[in-house]
Amino acid sequence: MNKHILKPLALLLTGVLFLGGCASDTVVTISREDTSDSSISDKGQNNEAPKDGNEQSAGNEANANKDNNSEGETQTGSDGNPGESTPEAGEAAKSDLSEIDKDDLLIVFLGDDQFANKSGEATSVAAYTAEMTGAYVLNLSSPAARSAELTDPDPALPGSLFINISEYLSGDKDASIFEGMPAQAAVAASIDPALVDYYVIQYGTEDFISNIPLSDERSSSRTAFLNTIESGMANLHKASPDAQILVCSPVFAYFFDDDQNALGSSNVYCNNYGSLRDYANSEVGATSRLGYLSANFADSSYMDISDLTASKYLEADGRLLTRAGRQTMAAVISHMIRKDMGLEGAIIDKDGPFLIEDYMTDEEKALK
Repeated sequence: MNKHILKPLALLLTGVLFLGGCASDTVVTISREDTSDSSISDKGQNNEAPKDGNEQSAGNEANANKDNNSEGETQTGSDGNPGESTPEAGEAAKSDLSEIDKDDLLIVFLGDDQFANKSGEATSVAAYTAEMTGAYVLNLSSPAARSAELTDPDPALPGSLFINISEYLSGDKDASIFEGMPAQAAVAASIDPALVDYYVIQYGTEDFISNIPLSDERSSSRTAFLNTIESGMANLHKASPDAQILVCSPVFAYFFDDDQNALGSSNVYCNNYGSLRDYANSEVGATSRLGYLSANFADSSYMDISDLTASKYLEADGRLLTRAGRQTMAAVISHMIRKDMGLEGAIIDKDGPFLIEDYMTDEEKALK
């Protein structure tokens, strides 16, 4: 098979409902704050997270049918840039990857904080997807990762940028892009593009925060978001001609200033080029035109995330998904992959979005 600073949320929403459009004519460049996560414990009757002994590493995030008790988290540097993840943190590829052959389902995750969050644990988006699909899953995601380069000197590690990763996979760059990133280097080295069935990618939030232009008329631009998303998909197709690509948009989020005043949601708060929702909609539109799969997580079309449900979906930083939020996202991703494989016939747009209540434990529901 083939950038004003994001501040923790004292009271989510703070009684403000953001309806749409940019929140102000004054555009403030925002910077990234550390978004380390502390999730609710996984206890409940029906939606319990996998127990110790079934936790999965981020390198081989999971083959749902194999036990793996490695665990750990990807680290974020104090400057907010991607930190070094060590193999001991569960990011290195498992030796049993050598068992993968053309008859196994192999999914490769490439993305930012949402996919890197809880990487190496059984409650990451990638691990839940492995559990739901029975696939081998490799997670080559990094915190604070972007799709595009900055025009100014870029502090990001080259191996955290989608445009560079895609060129590595297509053979146009070598493994030196992962210098200083031993965990990601190990995962990257374990990927045989010829065996990849699905690439699941998610970038955009860090591009928005970094004030990366939404697009550039020069199609080859490496410093515009859409251009690098499209070029990256072309590189993945070059690397794996038989693989399908699923593009996940940035997730609905909230932004705050230094004094924890609400600047607006991703629907209304803008950088110099638009809102995060604009980035999401443009990305989804471009993906569809190119014939690949896409899911918009900036609105409630695929999962019921909105102002009304945000306290269930988002951690205190206003951006990272909760445990149940990650499982809901994984359910959407798994559904779309299975549907593409001809195993499920439901149409999300027709049947409605996935509901987070279906993935919350009793304890989580009581806390919300």
